[in-house]
Amino acid sequence: MNYFKDLPLEFAAGTRFRYSNSNYIVLTYLIERITAQPYPVYMQQSVFQPLGMLHTRYDDHLTVIAKRAHGYRRTQGQLQNADFISMSQPQGAGGLISTVDDLAIWHRALRDGLPVSASLLAQAMRKTTLADGSASPYGFGWIIGQVNGMADVEHGGFINGFNSYVVRVRQPDVFVTVLTNAEFLDPTNLSVRLAAIAAGHAYAATVALRSQDRAWLGRYRFAADDVRVLAEVDGVLQLQREGEDPVAVLPHADGRYHLGESLDALSFENGGDGKAVMTMHDRLMGDSSGTRESIGGN
Repeated sequence: MNYFKDLPLEFAAGTRFRYSNSNYIVLTYLIERITAQPYPVYMQQSVFQPLGMLHTRYDDHLTVIAKRAHGYRRTQGQLQNADFISMSQPQGAGGLISTVDDLAIWHRALRDGLPVSASLLAQAMRKTTLADGSASPYGFGWIIGQVNGMADVEHGGFINGFNSYVVRVRQPDVFVTVLTNAEFLDPTNLSVRLAAIAAGHAYAATVALRSQDRAWLGRYRFAADDVRVLAEVDGVLQLQREGEDPVAVLPHADGRYHLGESLDALSFENGGDGKAVMTMHDRLMGDSSGTRESIGGN
C-alpha cells in the first residue's frame, strides 16, 4: 500500500477503465482489516477448506509442494527459469496457486451460490457504465464477453513463469481453464476455442480465399475519424485502419472473417441503400459497423 498510496490518479474515477493490480492489493488490505486475519489465513479457513479446494493456497517459496510446476521464460529462443518473485509483492493480485480440478470446484461453487450470493455475483459479472454512458467490458474481477455468440465471463492471469485463462459460459454451463508454466504462452484463444467446442458451438474452420470475398473490398467509414480499408495483397485479404499496420483477414466456413489469429470477427452485408456494410464483432466490446465509401483495394 505504501508503494502506491500517494501516487496521483491516472484519470477521474468512473471516466475510463484500466486494469490495475494495485486495486487488488487494496482489496487484500480490506479483507485483512474487516476479518482481523492475515489474507492467507482467511482465504484458507473461510474459502478453500470449506469448498474442498485442497490444492489451492497462498503461495510461499519455502513450502515444499509435491509435483509443483516450475515456471519458465524464453530468452532468444532458449528456455530459462523464470525470475523469482516473492508472493508478498502481488498478494491478492496474484499470490495464489491452484490446479485445474480445484478451479473447477471454484466454478461449481460460484454457480451454486457459494461462497457469495447469486445477487452479489451478478453485480460482479455486469459491464460497468462509464461517466460518458459507454460500457466497459470489465465488471468486478470478471471480463464480460461472448464465445461464438454465447454470453460468458472470463479472466486471465500472468506472473513470472506462469500464464492462465478462465472462461465460464453461462448457457450451457461450461467451464474451461488453461494453466501454463511458460510465461511466453498466451492461453486466451485456446481457452475460448475449447469453451466453444465444449458448448457445442465450435468456431468454423478457415477456408481459402473465394471469389465472392473480393466483392467486399473497399474503403469503409466507421466514424468521422475512423476509416478502414479492406484490400487484397498477394492473395490475402488485409484490413488496415488509417495510421495503423494492416491485419490479415481470414475467411471462415460460416461466412464470417477473422482478424488474423484472433477470435474477433467481421461480417458483410448490403445495406438498404445498396452500399456494403462491414460489421466488426469484437468479443468483448460488442459490434460496430462502417459503410463502404469506395470500391476496390487490390
